[in-house]
Amino acid sequence: MPYLDHAGAALPSEQQLREVYELALSIPMANPHSHHSTAAATHLMVENARLRNHSHFMVLEHFDVTPEEYAVVFTANATHALQMVAESFIFERKTSSSVQIGSIDNGTGWSVCLDAASFVSTSSLSLAEYRPHFVALSFYKMFGYPTGVGALLIRKVSDAVERLKPRAFAGGTVSQILVDELHSVTRKKIEGRFEYGTLNYYAICALTKGFKDLKRYGNQEGKECRDRKDVINGRPTGAIDEPISELTLSNADDPTSLVKLPLLTTEKSFESGFVCVNNVQTSECTTEASKWLTSFLGLPECTLRRVKQDSSRSLSNEAPYLVINEASIKILADAVGLTIEETIDRFRPNIVVKGLPPFIEDTAKRMSIDEFQFEVIKKCTRCEMICVNPNSGTKEPQLIVALRNFRQRKKVLPFSMQMYKQLRFPL
Repeated sequence: MPYLDHAGAALPSEQQLREVYELALSIPMANPHSHHSTAAATHLMVENARLRNHSHFMVLEHFDVTPEEYAVVFTANATHALQMVAESFIFERKTSSSVQIGSIDNGTGWSVCLDAASFVSTSSLSLAEYRPHFVALSFYKMFGYPTGVGALLIRKVSDAVERLKPRAFAGGTVSQILVDELHSVTRKKIEGRFEYGTLNYYAICALTKGFKDLKRYGNQEGKECRDRKDVINGRPTGAIDEPISELTLSNADDPTSLVKLPLLTTEKSFESGFVCVNNVQTSECTTEASKWLTSFLGLPECTLRRVKQDSSRSLSNEAPYLVINEASIKILADAVGLTIEETIDRFRPNIVVKGLPPFIEDTAKRMSIDEFQFEVIKKCTRCEMICVNPNSGTKEPQLIVALRNFRQRKKVLPFSMQMYKQLRFPL
């Protein structure tokens, strides 16, 4: 099954999980706040996770900075890191939002907090180049395991760190406290002031295997189609650029077996259910197909269901068909210097109509092609995807700028029609 939610959570590799398991079995760990030898060894592993552990990437090295520049405060997740800044940062009484971003760190007194959780899941972030005062992140988004541990990176040499004051104290964050009066002295190290209680030391020590996995597979420096990169970290990529367009099947008991599906399912009753926020009528195709899906996916009670034939719900994005007018396309193409064919490719339509006046689709309600009747659901609101060249992958903003000018710079930019086909003779 394809997995596409890498911005939500990465998938750990099998080798990474095996190494984490071997680490937990081979090295006993204990509360790093204790004072015996096992606790001292665990404390050292936690500190190495902040900095560098032999040949493995660790937090500060991964983000291209040193312990003299940034401190690493381990948190439960990125949200916890942001909460820590929000609750501990001493804000000025008078604030303004009319400061240019480029001059925020040039003596204006602004402090920058970067929520990098989603960004670092798929991209490299060099804090040597971009130097925000605070950076929040979660490690499971980077390499999948462990969950339940994130970090707040704090830039040391800045006024912002002096404005980050703990509003309270808890276990392990103070070096001195007076019982008779409300007086306490926090620890000198920044991380010591904000890491309340016992850290998730098993998860933190497992980070070394996650960073090692990133390094093993080239970090985010992967190979792209038609690039000239044949070696990553001294290892050949072994990539061949061939338009094979072939899907492979794996982990199936009998990949050559056939599961027959009937064209009609009149013998089974339909049931209502919500799919992608749509209430649709469906029926099970065959019991054999459902059993095969359950076995192949390894998930409990999977069912292959067919949408009722006369249903107007397609379960596709917005509508089953996207229809555009070639005359309207020509006006946009002439404005940006593209051919009609290139412009059509940008909009990715299902149907292109010819011989009509430009922009007549703005008021159209229905369309007929021979005996087939199509009804307009809504006008298609265009986004920046039309700026992406489908052949090269490069982003060229001229098309959406031209469309915005045609629509008199409105926030919503409709172009083309979203339609569905009315079934005259439902099965």
